[in-house]
Amino acid sequence: MKSIKILIFSAVLSLISQQNALACLSCGCGGSGSAADLGAIGGAASLFSGGNKWLIQSGGSFRQITGSFNETGRWNPPPADSLLQSYTGVLGVMYFPTVNASIGLQLPVQGNHLSNASWGSFGSINPTDSGASFGGGIGDIQVQGSYKFLELEQFALAGWSSLTLPTGAINAESPTYTTGGGIPGISGGLLALYKPMPSGSFEGEPSWWDTLNGEVFLNLGYAQALGTPPVQAGPFFQGQSLLWQLQGNLQFLPGWIAGVGLNGQIGAWTAGQGRSQLASRVKVVPSVQYEFSLTQGIRLAVGVDLPVLGANSLTDTSVYAVYYQFFQ
Repeated sequence: MKSIKILIFSAVLSLISQQNALACLSCGCGGSGSAADLGAIGGAASLFSGGNKWLIQSGGSFRQITGSFNETGRWNPPPADSLLQSYTGVLGVMYFPTVNASIGLQLPVQGNHLSNASWGSFGSINPTDSGASFGGGIGDIQVQGSYKFLELEQFALAGWSSLTLPTGAINAESPTYTTGGGIPGISGGLLALYKPMPSGSFEGEPSWWDTLNGEVFLNLGYAQALGTPPVQAGPFFQGQSLLWQLQGNLQFLPGWIAGVGLNGQIGAWTAGQGRSQLASRVKVVPSVQYEFSLTQGIRLAVGVDLPVLGANSLTDTSVYAVYYQFFQ
């Protein structure tokens, strides 16, 4: 579901010098190292940066639906000889007026390829005999903001918020042209970042362990739709949802960073007056990032939904690529 697209890109870190990172999380351009993250919960990417800076992010993703959970949590593969794919491009623009605040905009464009299957009710797959069809258009735009209210040498806390605008289309007759949820939505949450101090020998030459540079962060959020969608069981609609993201990143060579994350959702579909259907899923996202410099880099990632802990949700395997650059 595109309703959980805010989860399909995992967070990664931007390389900064070890001394600066340990002395001040806002030093350098990337700060926390989430500069290449277009998909953190609520778009809460790059919460930590220098003031009076712009961040431009451009990303693309390929998504292949691999199956769906039913209401009892049983996972089922897609129908035989069927295909459900989506291709998404996102342009993100973010401005940091101070070292503690950011405001940004994400502009998505999506294309869909369906063959002998379509979006079903409550995160299911609907078999068809219509053959291959293609379509797409502008997705739902997101306006984002964040504020960092606590920063220590190794730990920081920031709050974030996001407003989703219903700029994407809903087309029940031609499902390939459905690219949005149909109504606005809001979300908000809290991100905690921890950068451990290197440990190891303090005598003589430092060991390889002393040179490791990494971070761990936990992102918790809540999303709420502002109304009832025109098509209640539309594939890209997200109602009330608790969202979480646990991410670890580690520099293993100069300029190279490996990461692995777990993203999850526990929410509900609107199922009529006063009724709802549970929706949940968990995704694992390994990634690798290369830093051309302190101000620009590229990230590649693969996201795989686990066939466990799910209900009323589509599952997918996705591939992502993101390029970012800071400007003064």
